[in-house]
Amino acid sequence: MDDLFYEIYNDLPRQGPGDAECTRRAFQSLPDPSAIHRILDVGCGAGLQTLEFARLSTADVVAADNNPVVIETLSRRVNKGGDRPLPASFGLLRLCVLRHAVPVLTHRIL
Repeated sequence: MDDLFYEIYNDLPRQGPGDAECTRRAFQSLPDPSAIHRILDVGCGAGLQTLEFARLSTADVVAADNNPVVIETLSRRVNKGGDRPLPASFGLLRLCVLRHAVPVLTHRIL
């Protein structure tokens, strides 16, 4: 199943809904965006939202996804310049535990 998912989504510029403006509005609607010092973007895909968080803030941005192809795309986007270098890290995600989200998950986790 993962292979089919990756085949469909790998070449898309964004793997989910929204755009840079949606990310900006959501971030700026926080009570005090300047108080955010670390951002974890789980399921970052190719990183468009991740890079927008890096542009909007001085926070350390950590991005993770379980798809190595989109992590490589994010790596290329960061390394090609123009964006603030991510001060933290990004990479493959092997296990993520979202304790309060578990009751609503409807698919196999492991």
